[in-house]
Amino acid sequence: METPPPGSETQGGGLPWWFWLAVVVGAGVVGWLMLAPRRDWDKRFVRAGDEARWADRELISRVLSRPTTAEADAVWQPGRQRLQATVEELKALGAADVSKERRDRATRLELILANLVAAMDAQVAPEPAGADLRGAVARVEAVRAELRVELDGTSGGGSSA
Repeated sequence: METPPPGSETQGGGLPWWFWLAVVVGAGVVGWLMLAPRRDWDKRFVRAGDEARWADRELISRVLSRPTTAEADAVWQPGRQRLQATVEELKALGAADVSKERRDRATRLELILANLVAAMDAQVAPEPAGADLRGAVARVEAVRAELRVELDGTSGGGSSA
């Protein structure tokens, strides 16, 4: 009986060991490539969440602490542009080719941030009358509370779905 030449040993089904190694490595590469869009979505969503947290923790507080609407507007406008860019990013994430759950998360956060922008626009509008000022502040605080609840629910970034 002849012995096979070195390196030609076979395992399972008569195929050489290196064939099975190539199959495993190939499957790993394909899996990694298939998950790349999901990882990109996760990174983009986490960045959008970070922007929303920045708005809640820093921007809104700075705007609301200004003594006049003109000063508040001067602080708000650059931040508004940044938030509007985040709303647009979330809109794109909500239309991405990912799971419905992920798209829904992006859409919810997009709508909340759009509501926050609208509430802040009303807050810094030319001097609202007394009751309107209280109403504008109440709307801002209500949207901030909704934002915090949503961010607390998505703090894991892309860990689900």
